[in-house]
Amino acid sequence: MNQKRNIYFYNIESADKFSLSFWEKARGVINSRGGKFVLDMSRKESYRWINRSQGEWTDPWPITVLEKYKMPEYDSNFRKSFTEIMDCRAQDVIKEIRDKDTTFILSWSGGIDSTLTLVALLKHMQTRDLKNLRVYCDTSSFIENPYFYKNHIENKIKTIDGSACLLEDIISEKVKLISTYQTECLTGSVAWLNLQINFYSYLKDLSETSRRHISNIWKKATTADVHFSQFKDLIISFYSLQDNKNLGVLWYDKMLKNIKSCNVPVHSLYDYFWWNLFNIKLIPTSVKILFKDNTKIINENNIFSWYLTEDYQKWSMVNNNNGEKIDFYANSHKIAYKKYIFEFDKNRWYLNLKHRICSGDQVRSRDKSMWKGYLSSDSKFAIDDKFQNMYLTDKQTQDFIIEHLNSYEVDW
Repeated sequence: MNQKRNIYFYNIESADKFSLSFWEKARGVINSRGGKFVLDMSRKESYRWINRSQGEWTDPWPITVLEKYKMPEYDSNFRKSFTEIMDCRAQDVIKEIRDKDTTFILSWSGGIDSTLTLVALLKHMQTRDLKNLRVYCDTSSFIENPYFYKNHIENKIKTIDGSACLLEDIISEKVKLISTYQTECLTGSVAWLNLQINFYSYLKDLSETSRRHISNIWKKATTADVHFSQFKDLIISFYSLQDNKNLGVLWYDKMLKNIKSCNVPVHSLYDYFWWNLFNIKLIPTSVKILFKDNTKIINENNIFSWYLTEDYQKWSMVNNNNGEKIDFYANSHKIAYKKYIFEFDKNRWYLNLKHRICSGDQVRSRDKSMWKGYLSSDSKFAIDDKFQNMYLTDKQTQDFIIEHLNSYEVDW
């Protein structure tokens, strides 16, 4: 009865008591090996992976991938620089301001990604254009990057206090939000940072031979010298649970099948983690702001996805293992990004010492006092291909989930 309903985005995460209760109940009634794999992976991290490449991949439910999210063809001859692409994208915003009088809001956390985007705008905007730019920020933004705020935002650009209002109350047909979420997918640094910080904890349960081998080649993990398969035991450890060591094996094999069947070079260990984001997490990353909205549909026409262009993606595909994205150490993450910022603000500390950290999320959901009869985003499971929300509180949604998880099998 539910087979014909396709999903545009989904999220398996226990963010509140109701969703926690439902997913625990589901674990008790799912019998298929594939369904158990999905639920166990959601314990490792939120399960919201959608393949957008031509590589082989199966999902527990029918997925619709919108045309704009499909991965462009790999082009080994692509030569545009990151600076060129950033500068051109800023001109797209300026053109819309001048042609349509659109106002743009940039949610600025003080972190690398949002600062990068703001720099591109400030480099090219004239005074008349700045009248149509708003910076949505709060005290945490200032704390993360006080130098930039004092020198380039304060008394120069109109700001919106993120602690006093919600973006969903501001966005309209003439007011667009600039989304910067895809930057992580271009450089793939989230899981890598986790691995770097917790390297020895993922290593400790491996055999002595494997520990010695991986320790000897570890410093080459971001280079083309060593293929990611040499780190197989480490990857399996990273994606395993304490009570399910085989989970990492299944994940490694699933990803390996996808990588081998795609036409994009994925070579180093760092490439492996980059591909995880660039291929199967770009759509969830792009859509999560829609997913958080609780009271009205913020459709995609209200969002300017800055980094969702063919040029950015082609740049990402041809610039692995060459020092554009990372050297090795944590402070070298997003090298191209930080160089672009440095050319504008000349802050050498930010260039050399700023780490990739999880900045405060400026796009907040309503708290319970603001719901006014609407369901919390925490109880959402998915958005279907008709752009209708699927809530865990709905019996049809529950049946859909159980039905598809029970029929999902390990086929890799």
